[in-house]
Amino acid sequence: MEEEKTVNWFARLIGIITAPPVMAGAAAATVRHYDPTLFGDGTTWYLVTLMLLTAIPLFSYVVAYMVPSIRAMGRKGQRKLAFIVSVICYVVGAAVCLIAKAPRIVSAFFLSYLASGGLLSLINAAFKFKASGHACGFAGPVTLVSMVIGPVALWAFALLPLVFWARLSMKRHSKGELWSGALVGIGATAVVMLIFP
Repeated sequence: MEEEKTVNWFARLIGIITAPPVMAGAAAATVRHYDPTLFGDGTTWYLVTLMLLTAIPLFSYVVAYMVPSIRAMGRKGQRKLAFIVSVICYVVGAAVCLIAKAPRIVSAFFLSYLASGGLLSLINAAFKFKASGHACGFAGPVTLVSMVIGPVALWAFALLPLVFWARLSMKRHSKGELWSGALVGIGATAVVMLIFP
């Protein structure tokens, strides 16, 4: 019983650390650390990226807890609000990038998240399948970082089985849902990065 609690706690911790908004922030920070000039002069575009891909989507979890009607829906309500808020942030971010002529890496961040989210939504709606947003939100940023800083970042893919284990332990997804989510993240991000090198 105690061992099961520990496993469940560890799986939840991995789920939190590798949540899509957290991974977006980690990817942006890694790219900025590698070459701050990729985000342009100053910190404006870096902060826009963090705000729209990390801070606001994470804040939606706080809102879900504070709004009684959403809280009453439990995890389903929380996930739905987080997904809606995230997609709105992806669309707004992509639009701002295109209108304001953002640095290429910023556009690549937003367009890769938009492409991944759109493709996941399409797959899930068309096939009544729950491709994992969590696996997508892990594999996509790792792909982006690897394509920016090179093969040295590929080691992060070694953590993908840990993400899969956590999601399977918590009974959130099947192996097929996890693999499909990861492949969407890798594929959509790679295509965007080839367009916005």
